[in-house]
Amino acid sequence: MPSANSINHTAHLLKQQTENIDSILASISEVIVVTSMQGTILRFDAAAENLFGYTSEEISGHSIKILMTNPDSSLLDHYIEEYQTSQKSNAVEKGREVTGIHKNGQHISIWLTIRIISQGIIYFVIRITCDIEKNKHLLAEQVENQNRLQLILGASQMGICEINLNNGFITFDQNCYSMYQISPESFMVNLEDLALLIHIDDRPKLMLELMRAIDNNQECHTEFRIVCHDGQIIYTKTHGKWISDNTFILAHLDVSEYKTIEHDLQLAHDKQEIAIRTKEAFLATMSHEIRTPLSGLLGMLELLSMSVLSPYQSQTLQMARDSGAHLLRILDDVLDLSKMGNNKLVLSIVPSSIQKIT
Repeated sequence: MPSANSINHTAHLLKQQTENIDSILASISEVIVVTSMQGTILRFDAAAENLFGYTSEEISGHSIKILMTNPDSSLLDHYIEEYQTSQKSNAVEKGREVTGIHKNGQHISIWLTIRIISQGIIYFVIRITCDIEKNKHLLAEQVENQNRLQLILGASQMGICEINLNNGFITFDQNCYSMYQISPESFMVNLEDLALLIHIDDRPKLMLELMRAIDNNQECHTEFRIVCHDGQIIYTKTHGKWISDNTFILAHLDVSEYKTIEHDLQLAHDKQEIAIRTKEAFLATMSHEIRTPLSGLLGMLELLSMSVLSPYQSQTLQMARDSGAHLLRILDDVLDLSKMGNNKLVLSIVPSSIQKIT
């Protein structure tokens, strides 16, 4: 018959093991059900109560199979028996997807893993993860978003390169390889290799912007030119952004076509500006050239009006003077227009007759 000290020592060990088990279970964020080697439920935590709808009191002592549908409940006996005989089971260690059943009969997709926590007590811990359907949905959404992103990137011809700051290597996507006109098989890209592909005049600015963004954990926006192996120049607009502690992403957009259009528009604008300035200079010159003899002609008419003239001669002279004055006003307007084109028109405040203006 065991002594009192032996019983107390055994009780102390059992209590200590129980506390160890409780501490382990408390640290696990998933649903926990503890069973004996025969599958009898010994512990049913609060998360399990919320998942299956049973209270710990009403489920304790029942078989774990009450929480699963066939054929999963039948296969569980096989797993437990196999574990008892061989002490290992790949299916159990890796876990498997099974169909659980709620107290109200609702089926639940769950993930089940089994392992022994303490060989002395030989409890099984059954982890039941209730987020499989949600995870599947999230995974499907992630795949869909990735596919959508690939379609967008393919349609936009935007190239993505990823800079790994741990080893300095840069990973290109297919659009980026096409943009730089290099192949993955023949080119290993790092920061030094990338610099060689950049136009020599743009390298200092690009590397400065890139290093500043990396060192200060910032984004970067810049434009630079790529020099392809055949000498072709490609203009790119680049946006850099951190996606993790060690990964910096650069998104390249080929804007060569826009740069060509912009260059052509600038040339057309410059030609138009030259044509306008030439026209204004011509008008100003012609106005001055015509105004000089016209002023002399009007002066001579003024002198002629001071001589003795017949009424008919006076009337004819006045018509000539009026025509000359009208022509002079037209020349003044032409000069004002040329001044307006060159932003040189100066307004003067002079007394005027409203009747004459209207």
